[in-house]
Amino acid sequence: MEQLNTLLDQLQTYALRDDLVPCGKEINDLKISFEDTLLEMERVNQIQMLEARDAGETIDSTDFSEIKNAFLDLYKRLHEQRKQQILLKDALEKENLKLKRSLIEDLKKIIESEENIGTAFNAYKSIHETWKKVGDIPRDQRDAVQKEYSRLIEIFFYTMRIYREIKTHDYKRNSQNKQVVLHKLQQLRNEEEDIKTVEQQLRTLQDEWEEIGPVQNEEWDALKTKYWEVVRQIYDKINAHYEAQRQVYEKNIEAKKALVLQMQELCVHAGEANSFKTWDALTEKVKSVQEEYKKIGPGARKENDLVWKQFRTAIDAFFELKKNKAKEQQAALSERIEAKKKLILEAEQLKDSTGKEATQRIIQLQKDWKNIGNSGKAENQLWAKFRGACDAFFAAKDAENAAADKALEENYELKLAVIEKIKA
Repeated sequence: MEQLNTLLDQLQTYALRDDLVPCGKEINDLKISFEDTLLEMERVNQIQMLEARDAGETIDSTDFSEIKNAFLDLYKRLHEQRKQQILLKDALEKENLKLKRSLIEDLKKIIESEENIGTAFNAYKSIHETWKKVGDIPRDQRDAVQKEYSRLIEIFFYTMRIYREIKTHDYKRNSQNKQVVLHKLQQLRNEEEDIKTVEQQLRTLQDEWEEIGPVQNEEWDALKTKYWEVVRQIYDKINAHYEAQRQVYEKNIEAKKALVLQMQELCVHAGEANSFKTWDALTEKVKSVQEEYKKIGPGARKENDLVWKQFRTAIDAFFELKKNKAKEQQAALSERIEAKKKLILEAEQLKDSTGKEATQRIIQLQKDWKNIGNSGKAENQLWAKFRGACDAFFAAKDAENAAADKALEENYELKLAVIEKIKA
């Protein structure tokens, strides 16, 4: 129970966070760990109860419902909060998109119609400052919107006469800044291994690149070529990682599906099992399959959840069969014990009888005993009583036969004596 409480405590830490959007995987991983741990503890409890019952003992079932409900209620609440935050984030991004498109239209108007350089430059600065303050926009629109804005910025600077006065200084500074970004991108490509960090820093550096103003035309083509070359290489690195991950996930899913089939086959064998020894062997196999499943890494979330449900269903079905079979076997065992007790009672009633019918009945009782089958732990004690009654019967029978043989021999001797007298 301590493990479950620890997982619940870990989940409760997320309830204190304001932003749950980036925490989806961690929260779901806690849920999977909780369900795996709960399943294992329920399985162990079931086995302990069955072993105790086999030993003639009784132990109380552990009630996991309170902590299970507490965990799932908190998980659902966090899941709903995160869902609402995502909806809010999406709504904000759409509003930000509208604002950025409006700023783009304003910039177009300045480029097309404003003739006063001072007014145009001030308007541009206002637009640019507002643009930088606008938050994220939908990912699928980000590249196109940013490229259009960057394109208009370049057009603006190229069309403004003031650009002639500041272009040399700005071009040099912008070139240096773009070189710095290129260097950071190359470091990111060559040194950083964590893909999440690579993705986040790539977005940041691309934003930084786009925010830097224009450079000399003779420099721009070379800078742009280097920039897109390293960016494509980083994207190749990201794609290669996810492709490798996808292949690993596929292998993991296939391995888990194989274990699901194995569990389903064990359920079929469980339906045919007729002895406690067989059930013990099957239970050990189930434990082994569960351990194998735990060792397999994750798969794609949707498939992983589906395969887990199938595996959990097979596990539950197995232990439900085991519970029901145990009841059936116990009932059958009780019936065999009662049947053998009746045979013992009848054998004890016949043990002092020596007639032919009694002999035939004792022989029939012995056949009936064999046909009833094994009665488990009580077998040796019951057999000792039954055999004792049978041995007593045959001992009495042997004694009677011995007395009869002795009487015949004595009569034979008397007859011989009479014959000898007659001869004399």
